[in-house]
Amino acid sequence: YMNLPAHYSIRARFFVLRSATSTMTFNYYLDTHKFTYNYNSYPSSQSLGDIITTDKIFHQNSELTVTFEVIFSGMDEFIGVKELILFIGKCSNFCLFCDSSANCVKCAISPLTGNYTFLYKGQCYEQCPETTFGNVTSKLC
Repeated sequence: YMNLPAHYSIRARFFVLRSATSTMTFNYYLDTHKFTYNYNSYPSSQSLGDIITTDKIFHQNSELTVTFEVIFSGMDEFIGVKELILFIGKCSNFCLFCDSSANCVKCAISPLTGNYTFLYKGQCYEQCPETTFGNVTSKLC
């Protein structure tokens, strides 16, 4: 995935289709964060697989690589992944980078006006709140 919006966290959810009739290890990665799911039985007759949701990870990069790896212990088995959904903890408006608590640490230029936005208490403002003023050098209120 490329050109992700400014964010501080990501988690993924997807559906795993499988025919595994014996044990199988399913590893999946969000960038370098590894998650493992072990299958030890058949899928139930009412289900063709499982819905998997990853833990939330701290992530700020505009690109994300999702990788899947399967280790089968038997023969003639298959696995597939469908309906991959990314849940992105987006930063506030006009924010380029935020920390793990979603507090902005660097503001962007406003796409509406083309002017700088100013950082104040973890948020970006086109105009600083009353009793404060915008410093164009530091980009702080």
